[in-house]
Amino acid sequence: MDESILITRKTFLGKCVSVILAASIPSFLNREIFSAFESQPYLTAVKQGSPEAMAKAAFLNFKFLSTMAIKNKTVLVKPNIGWNVKPELGANTNPGIVSETVKYFIERGAARVYVMDNSADNWKESYTSSGIEKAAKSAGAIMAPAHQESYYQSVNIPSGKKLKKTKIHEIALSCDLFINLPVLKTHHSTMMTCAMKNLMGVIWDRYELHSLDLHQCIADLNTVIKPQINIVDAYRVMFKSGPRGTSRSDIVLKNQLFISNDIVSIDSASARTLNLDPNKIKYLAIFGKDKPGFDLQKTEIKKVAL
Repeated sequence: MDESILITRKTFLGKCVSVILAASIPSFLNREIFSAFESQPYLTAVKQGSPEAMAKAAFLNFKFLSTMAIKNKTVLVKPNIGWNVKPELGANTNPGIVSETVKYFIERGAARVYVMDNSADNWKESYTSSGIEKAAKSAGAIMAPAHQESYYQSVNIPSGKKLKKTKIHEIALSCDLFINLPVLKTHHSTMMTCAMKNLMGVIWDRYELHSLDLHQCIADLNTVIKPQINIVDAYRVMFKSGPRGTSRSDIVLKNQLFISNDIVSIDSASARTLNLDPNKIKYLAIFGKDKPGFDLQKTEIKKVAL
């Protein structure tokens, strides 16, 4: 294994252990840079370009990025790298979008950018076959492992109804900026997987959520993990056989990308892209029904066509 793609546990533990001991809620929940507009859902929708071109256009046209304090920050970019399949099958986040996201934060002075996911398939094979390891490293990111329980720390979920406690990856606990980067697709258990469900990739035991109440647990998890930015890859969209897919026939080329500060808004928009009613996505309705972003008419939307 090429050790240059990995970070050691010692790298994180020196930074985050004091935070973990001091509080049961992740440090990145203290998001001062977003306090001024946290209640203002904003979404930029880009279409008709390559994955790389749409990502660049999204960053240029998403008004909040210019206000973010990025210099010398530690950034976690969290794509979906769940499956040992090639990019053409749309099961994982497009590597071109991951690459452009990493480049954006590095070019603006981020101290380091990590990329990771707790893969469902073999993690080494998934990192490689998805194309994300190569794309992220070439852009300057550090690929982080997530396959051992020792990488995770126990965190309480004070308002959780079903999920009262879980183990969260220590990078997610210690990062300054959390960039959530899912791929949009159908899911046999939840109808859709997108931004809210992508957060399951930073916890250790995702199967516990299935055994408790998957929809409620996803909602519970979103009460403590709150990315500053959500970017949805809707370039190749898996309309059937999700979340892993079976062939290219499962895919519709939608050529779209969404970026938002509001996870409810972006999942609501994504549901409509799959021709689904957000009210029928149970975890989205549980978590977001009473939030402004659930109704896209209350979300400021900027549309960009390339």
